[in-house]
Amino acid sequence: MGLSELTDVELRSLGPNLKALDCALTQYWHLQYPEDPVQRVYVVYFFESEFRKPQEKEPYHLHIHVIPRFRSLDTSERLRKTENEVSWVDGWITPTISPKNCVPEPYQRQSAEWETRVTNVVTYLRHELAERY
Repeated sequence: MGLSELTDVELRSLGPNLKALDCALTQYWHLQYPEDPVQRVYVVYFFESEFRKPQEKEPYHLHIHVIPRFRSLDTSERLRKTENEVSWVDGWITPTISPKNCVPEPYQRQSAEWETRVTNVVTYLRHELAERY
């Protein structure tokens, strides 16, 4: 139900695998979109499963989302200032405060090339991670 319940082997594997994924994703974007490099990679993890199968022993399992932030989504308004505080902008709302106030076309699900782009990045990542291990 939490990271503390992972085995030592699982925990020792998690760090190097996330590092390899971060490196491979950043490298892919550098090759495919040199004008829009990855500036930051967010890693979000949680344990949940809304779609539990009857044969599963545990109701929850580890999910990890790796979320790249590209230069085109960056903004000079990274700080949100209110009357009493200054805080960083929540990464989830980055597209809404980007200069164009939207996700650039290559990264939109509505794009005609979405499926091809997703297939290409996943294929690249699988290959890179297989080569590293």
